[in-house]
Amino acid sequence: RSHFGSRWLNLPRPRLVLPAMPSKRRNNGRSKHGRGHTAIVRCSNCCRCVPKDKAIKRFQVRNMVDASSQRDLREASVYQTFMLPKLYMKMLYCCWVKKLTLAQVCPAPSTVAWSACATRSCAPAPKAASTNLPWERAEARATEQNRRQRRTSLRGV
Repeated sequence: RSHFGSRWLNLPRPRLVLPAMPSKRRNNGRSKHGRGHTAIVRCSNCCRCVPKDKAIKRFQVRNMVDASSQRDLREASVYQTFMLPKLYMKMLYCCWVKKLTLAQVCPAPSTVAWSACATRSCAPAPKAASTNLPWERAEARATEQNRRQRRTSLRGV
């Protein structure tokens, strides 16, 4: 509305029409469907917080004991057809694609510590903290001084 003279006039507002942004997925990568908020779960790989409906859920089925122990149990068992129970774990991931690409691309994961969620490229995991921190240097100096004092005191005796 605008005031023109002594009368109020109903003038239409100019409409600003913006082009719609493209959407990568129809559901935006979630299975929320009308819910406003969903619970937060932790990624099994990197412990990142991820909404429960967005997390990638996979069941991991494992044997409770390894193959050699299974053979020993079968031989020692009284029952002929005894089936050992399996371990069913529900794994929740936030970064399934990264995990798969690293498993396929990275050479020799057993020799190098790889961080699965750090990057999509094959970058090694960050190294452990070095001993260059000031308080660690002070502790090292103090222990070295204690050693020197003990050596000199033992020589004098």
